[in-house]
Amino acid sequence: MFSEVDWIPALTFVLITALSPGPNNLSSASMGVFYGYKRSVAYIVGIVSGILVTSTLAGLIADVVLQVFPAYETILRGVGALYILYLAYRTLQASYTSEEDRPEPMGFWDGFILQFLNIKVMLFSLTLYASYLYPIIDQFLPLVLTAAALAARAFLLNSLWSLFGESIRRWLRKPAVGKAFNTIIAFALAYNAADLAGIPALMRSLLD
Repeated sequence: MFSEVDWIPALTFVLITALSPGPNNLSSASMGVFYGYKRSVAYIVGIVSGILVTSTLAGLIADVVLQVFPAYETILRGVGALYILYLAYRTLQASYTSEEDRPEPMGFWDGFILQFLNIKVMLFSLTLYASYLYPIIDQFLPLVLTAAALAARAFLLNSLWSLFGESIRRWLRKPAVGKAFNTIIAFALAYNAADLAGIPALMRSLLD
């Protein structure tokens, strides 16, 4: 069972990927800024639930998906990039001085659906199970337990990002600071979208 897994490289891979500010983390921070942590919990639970489902599915079908995935990867990347750009747009348009100018709060289904459009999450799960947790992908209980651990990791990380957003909330009431924060978050999300679509890699190949 678990004894067959080489845990050091697996945990290293999970830790490194946890440190990158992806769409889940950035959007959770933005929710914390606008609405505080308590009103962000539904969105975070949606993220966690989506990760639990996608991780479990990735483990169950890792072998098959990795063989057919290239045929659908371009489409999934495009759809995911557009959704992340939409999140960037909503962040850029937000105001911290007027309640009326705030975007509608994102809820459970927004967080849940994002996991199926965020190809980075899918690639992470597929890589983790196919490369590091391969000895347990044919064992349902260990597979579900590791998916639950990934979901718990997501809850902790996104909660921390949301609490960070809430902690800097009062500073963002200053128009210049709020605008700068929106721009940074929106730019980071836009870069995530561009990276998802493969634009930076294409630019590097053209410059080489």
